Amino acid sequence: MALIICKECNERISDKAKSCPKCGYQKKKSNGCFWIFIAITILTILLYLIGSNTDENSETNSMNIYDSAIYYDWRTANSSEFLTLGKIILENDFKVCGEYQVKKLNESEYLIGCTPDGITWHYRTVDINKRKLYYLPPSINEKIKAPR
Repeated sequence: MALIICKECNERISDKAKSCPKCGYQKKKSNGCFWIFIAITILTILLYLIGSNTDENSETNSMNIYDSAIYYDWRTANSSEFLTLGKIILENDFKVCGEYQVKKLNESEYLIGCTPDGITWHYRTVDINKRKLYYLPPSINEKIKAPR
């Protein structure tokens, strides 16, 4: 048991005491920093894991990605998409994302734009039914307008 100084009256009190016996000052429980640390750690791990990369020789999706990408605005994935797409990204070892934006192409396919630095963007299509990421050839990558 250690003695600490009461913040209210500067009296020495036990670190186990819930309040100061002299002035009644209640010690505050400080577990907020712990949860902030946990949240930042989890976010850091997710961002690291999302930054995985598919094999550059993977087959490309047969749909015309460029035409579909023109008609949809880039946006941040909503919470359910974030979980679904994040799991698929991890399963397919896609490692270039620090940030990603999405375009929903149809009910089961998304176009994902990933950037490690906010300048260079890499694009993949994701088929959520097949749980696969598809590499886009450079000719299509060059035609897609960057998210920002």
